[in-house]
Amino acid sequence: MDKKKLSLKEIGLPRLLILLFAGVILIFLSLSEAASGQKGQKDSKDETTKEVTVKEEKNRGLSEYEKRLTEVLSKVEGVGHVEVMITEKESKELVVLKDKPYTQETLNEMDQSGGTRMSSSAKSEEETVLSGASSAGTPFVTKEVAAKVEGVLVIAEGGADGKVAANITAAVQALFGVEAHKIKVLPMVQN
Repeated sequence: MDKKKLSLKEIGLPRLLILLFAGVILIFLSLSEAASGQKGQKDSKDETTKEVTVKEEKNRGLSEYEKRLTEVLSKVEGVGHVEVMITEKESKELVVLKDKPYTQETLNEMDQSGGTRMSSSAKSEEETVLSGASSAGTPFVTKEVAAKVEGVLVIAEGGADGKVAANITAAVQALFGVEAHKIKVLPMVQN
């Protein structure tokens, strides 16, 4: 058998364009399939990490509480996959150290006729103490007051079971001191 070489004239320009177009389509399809495969891997990884994390709608101080509560509740028997949302009455407060120098002066004067006059003055200032050597340091925090929880929403796979919902409500009450009517446990939609 001998090998025959193909020339551009034998293939023809229309056939060459069709082959080129088909090649571009195959490359495009393989790239999009690879991208969707990576997305699928990422989505399955996200599903496993969702059990211990919470979407942060807003970067608030309570997001750490939400993460921890999600983590803990997902380990309780019957709860399954869980998502938590906590609303706050008051936000977290940082109490900073203040320098409050206070000076008081009292002056007693006697005039020539024998009368006395007493005058006093007081001066008070308040300045935030900064940590670090320069004046551009950060304020020195002495106390952190936690945010006040207003309400808690828990969406759990086992939320339809009354016993599981009661356990979740009791746990949230114990952790945050929130009244039972401000805690709502809902069943999660099954996909």
